[in-house]
Amino acid sequence: MKNNNVSMEKFISDNGYIPIRPSGRSMRPLISPLRDVCLISRKNTVKKHDIVWYKNLQGKDVLHRIMAVNGDDTYSLCGDNQIVFEKGIKNSDILGVMEGFYHNGKYIDCKRDKKYKIYTAIWCFMPLRKTVLFIYENTVRKMKRKKGRHEF
Repeated sequence: MKNNNVSMEKFISDNGYIPIRPSGRSMRPLISPLRDVCLISRKNTVKKHDIVWYKNLQGKDVLHRIMAVNGDDTYSLCGDNQIVFEKGIKNSDILGVMEGFYHNGKYIDCKRDKKYKIYTAIWCFMPLRKTVLFIYENTVRKMKRKKGRHEF
């Protein structure tokens, strides 16, 4: 894994960007795992609500959103499908910033797309997010239980 990370970091350094296909569910509903492709560019500056590719405190590569810029020059990050922040992420931990992504074959530009900006503004409002995630998870759970009863 470490050799792969070094080559990924070198690729982004040499080319200015890297396409990645996230495998986890932490950025749902925005990014669907193993389907959507994210374009990550070299980090220049990052700001609140940017989605960044970083190495977390356990050394794992993660794609999450900056939820807060802390006074001690660290960031608090969180996936869109999560409610617990990962705190203490340093600028040196950030490998790149997401410029855009391909969703169902359509490219979404994080800097220019109006629907993306509206989604970000609404989704990052924490009380609403907790409620939506709670409803979503319970609905999915009920649908799975109901589907299981009708299968023969």
